[in-house]
Amino acid sequence: MPPSARPSEGRLREALFSIWTEELPGAEVADLFAGSGAVGIEAVGRGALGALLVEQDRRARETLLENLRKVGLGPPRVRVMARPVEPALAELARQQERFDLVFADPPYAWTPTAEFVAAVSAILLPAGCLALEHAARTIAPAEGGALLRVETRRYGEGALSLYRRA
Repeated sequence: MPPSARPSEGRLREALFSIWTEELPGAEVADLFAGSGAVGIEAVGRGALGALLVEQDRRARETLLENLRKVGLGPPRVRVMARPVEPALAELARQQERFDLVFADPPYAWTPTAEFVAAVSAILLPAGCLALEHAARTIAPAEGGALLRVETRRYGEGALSLYRRA
């Protein structure tokens, strides 16, 4: 892990993959604020067809690329986008890239907004799922774009809010 990163709690990551068990095989996954790339790498290891890892921080990206080398993953199966998440979402929407599953683990100091959820909805396939990790003390938006929050689960200091199309 890079020094600036806050990794997802093990319990929370296990819960995520438990929730996505049926949807993961053959899925295209986007891991936003990817950090070390652990979620995207694990998704591919659990049967996802491919993963896009979005990370703007240079040190985190260096760790992420080293982790990909260690497990023997790279393009075209796993791609890395070195951009801030908001412009990356806009670019992906313009290019009409779509994902089955999107995981977003922003810094805890960042407050999730309806605008962010709406931006993710533009890259999510109709039956897809957004899993947004946030501080348990923070309330995630109830909706954004075409997505509605269908559930929030708390795990210690962290929480996972799940969004699907209305």
